Amino acid sequence: MNTDNQTPQSTETQIDVMIRAINALTAKVDNLTVERAT
Repeated sequence: MNTDNQTPQSTETQIDVMIRAINALTAKVDNLTVERAT
């Protein structure tokens, strides 16, 4: 996953990827909790 030579703003892109991953994980957790609650 080394794309430093392609993107000069590698830090920002890494942060965006991490934010997307965190959002996806939280969404999955929310779905799991909702399914368990019902």
